[in-house]
Amino acid sequence: MPEGASVEEIKAAYRGICLRQHPDRLVDAPASVREAAQAAMAMANAAYRVLLAAARNFAPPPPSTEVVRVRPRTPWDDALAPAPARGRVADVAA
Repeated sequence: MPEGASVEEIKAAYRGICLRQHPDRLVDAPASVREAAQAAMAMANAAYRVLLAAARNFAPPPPSTEVVRVRPRTPWDDALAPAPARGRVADVAA
């Protein structure tokens, strides 16, 4: 991809790579070809995220498999939170 590629150009190139390298399209291929296609798709996915983020001028999110759910804070959060320590905390090791 050229350095100043637009979002549409990045998406079009990514779709082209997906059409050629997607493992689901290579079901009848040997296992080594499917594994190579999976590796190529992983690289294409990572590059797509980085290029698209750069084109939109923000940093890409870190890769994660964990789903993070955000909910609004409620009064119960404060009521059920552990109480902070009061006074001096004695050093047991001293």
